[in-house]
Amino acid sequence: MEHIRFDGRSHKAPSGNVVYRYQGWRNSRGSGYRMNAIITTPRGMIFADASIWDPRPTLDRGIFEDVFWPLINSMEIDEPGPAEPPPAR
Repeated sequence: MEHIRFDGRSHKAPSGNVVYRYQGWRNSRGSGYRMNAIITTPRGMIFADASIWDPRPTLDRGIFEDVFWPLINSMEIDEPGPAEPPPAR
């Protein structure tokens, strides 16, 4: 995921460091905004994407702040423990 370019916004969440971006989008059915985030955790990286339909010309971050960020901030990722052996046959 290192090839995905973000604009340098970051946030320290309980689950790990979050680097994110907001983008506008438009297609034949309408327009809206998207938020992409890469969450670096002790166990690896998680890519999250949230998208909303919104015809307004400027981004209203309220939906992301009310819905998406609480989800990211509530994630709990355990530290990696010792590898467990495969079950015996």
